[in-house]
Amino acid sequence: MATVSITGWRNDGTTWSGWVGHARSELTRRLRSSVNLSPAARRDLERQVRARELAVIRDVDMTQVESLRHILEALGANVAVDLAGDAS
Repeated sequence: MATVSITGWRNDGTTWSGWVGHARSELTRRLRSSVNLSPAARRDLERQVRARELAVIRDVDMTQVESLRHILEALGANVAVDLAGDAS
């Protein structure tokens, strides 16, 4: 399992053009397929991301790391990935 950390957010307003609207709706699906969370925990994490807060997403399925990283970056996040899953 991997850990994906949102280390910051781009403040210049640049996001991947054409993806912004799609990325917001896609976030739910990718979190559901990437991390085994309860529905309440997933909603809390989504709120955190949409509020552009820092977050650490633990136990990300190794096959879904790039998919989740891609959507977070499309939303404007600076992302760090730890493939060992240790966020220390």
